[in-house]
Amino acid sequence: MGQHVRAMLALQRMGAVTFDYGNNLRTQAKRAGVEDAFEIPGFVPEYIRPLFCEGRGPFRWAALSGDPEDIHITDKLALELFPHNETLKRWMKLASEKIHFQDCPREFAGWGMASAPNSDWP
Repeated sequence: MGQHVRAMLALQRMGAVTFDYGNNLRTQAKRAGVEDAFEIPGFVPEYIRPLFCEGRGPFRWAALSGDPEDIHITDKLALELFPHNETLKRWMKLASEKIHFQDCPREFAGWGMASAPNSDWP
């Protein structure tokens, strides 16, 4: 893991976007002697937390019924509630074309609560 993180740090110094996805890679590399392992940011603090600060998310939903149509209904409702969110529209289109349900149907998306139709939403 130390060798892997050293390679990631070298790529980062060359300008590559580099992050740890939360698999404890940096901690193990530091234990292996890579003192600057934490120069690589974590994915959640770097990319997800700023979204939460804006009232945005990634959000997940699952169809416990096992019926993929329930996900499609939920997707349609999300698009109706956030009609001006181009990122959400793009994601829903791509997800419907590229992501196949496995096991229990589920979806993953993000939108800004600030764009919700009811401004009283948290």
